[in-house]
Amino acid sequence: MFKFKKCRAGKKVVSTSASVTEKLQTITQELGESYPSTPKEVVEKHNELMRIGYSSDIKDEELTAYAEALRMLYTKRLQEVNPIETQVSGLIAERLENEDKPLIMINSEIMDVTIIKDSDNSQNDSAGVVVKHGTNKGNITKEYSLVKEDGMWKIQSWETQKSEEDSTQSQTTSNNE
Repeated sequence: MFKFKKCRAGKKVVSTSASVTEKLQTITQELGESYPSTPKEVVEKHNELMRIGYSSDIKDEELTAYAEALRMLYTKRLQEVNPIETQVSGLIAERLENEDKPLIMINSEIMDVTIIKDSDNSQNDSAGVVVKHGTNKGNITKEYSLVKEDGMWKIQSWETQKSEEDSTQSQTTSNNE
């Protein structure tokens, strides 16, 4: 499934990594066979997908498979309010908007995980996971909200937090005015 690339004189050149399509197929299969059991694992899988989606390798024709893989981690309600066609259109629009300098996800670091149980220990558990995404345009911090749905942790929403860098930039800008 994986192809390897070695550049040596007189040797064949073969790619070092799986194609985006192969990576997405592998992740989709993994999610179907062994869904993550904790909020942290769900967000780690989401981060892995984000690195694929925000790489220079992904092509427009692969965005539907990318969105379908992401949606496996979303609540039914999130999927309802954000139909796949709308999600793919938004991804294409974002790519066009950033055509001169595409946003590339370099890494992601989980900063905090909070699990909240209802007082009666019902199935209404929820969780918050804070992630710092490192990109070629700076750090982006997001807080993901997860709930248990059909016994599995699912992402119900996320919010981009204002970073300290943004606050510092705002203060610097305000001081210069």
